[in-house]
Amino acid sequence: MKIHGFPLTGYVFNGLLRTYAGAAAVRQVKEEHVDMYIKDAWKLFEQIKSSEHAEVNINILNSILLIHTNALRVEELDANVLPLYEKFKIKHDVFTF
Repeated sequence: MKIHGFPLTGYVFNGLLRTYAGAAAVRQVKEEHVDMYIKDAWKLFEQIKSSEHAEVNINILNSILLIHTNALRVEELDANVLPLYEKFKIKHDVFTF
């Protein structure tokens, strides 16, 4: 995207996160690949935090939540994802639940 001059906006980041969430939901995927999806999603999240074209919002947090939910990583949800809503002062919405 950068090569072609397209900025990585919140919509693009969210689409990438949703792609990882969809891949994590496939039950035939190896656990090591799911681990890779989650690790990449967190790297994207760090890019979002430092991006001038995107910001952390409810859609981004819900997508991170969906990745962990689809990967059946409930313990990581409680420890790493849910506190982000409070940290960034973003209220839960209907999709969060």
